[in-house]
Amino acid sequence: MSLIVAIDVSDNVIAVVGAEEHVLKSGPLAGPGWVKHFREVPSRRKRAYLRALPRRYSKILNYLRVSRITRDITDVDRLLHSLRPKLAIIDDRIFNEVRYEHKVKESTVKASHLKKLILLADNLANCFRIILKERPKEFNDELSRFTR
Repeated sequence: MSLIVAIDVSDNVIAVVGAEEHVLKSGPLAGPGWVKHFREVPSRRKRAYLRALPRRYSKILNYLRVSRITRDITDVDRLLHSLRPKLAIIDDRIFNEVRYEHKVKESTVKASHLKKLILLADNLANCFRIILKERPKEFNDELSRFTR
């Protein structure tokens, strides 16, 4: 098993996204050119990017082993210990809070196939941060569209 997990935080929303390494390197996840860092999307395009995210994400969801949103760091610890990934790439802001043996800081990752996973986690965390801020009553309903 070569599961790799990326964990990103945006305000108080934590996204956990994971896939097998071979899928990241040569599978369908190797190609999604639409995945961009949310800060790099021009401000006039951010709304359209967020509207398109559920449709685009649904196309790759079956290739992910895990896609979760939480607001509790202990949920992340439990999930990591149950999945036992080969590597957990953790957002620098919560690196010290996550208890897992095989972890690295997001800022140290250089491999492009791993950066794609980091961007997916970043997009998911940002999307749900915005949902929580602008449409909090829809937060739980939206979870089913993005999680597995």
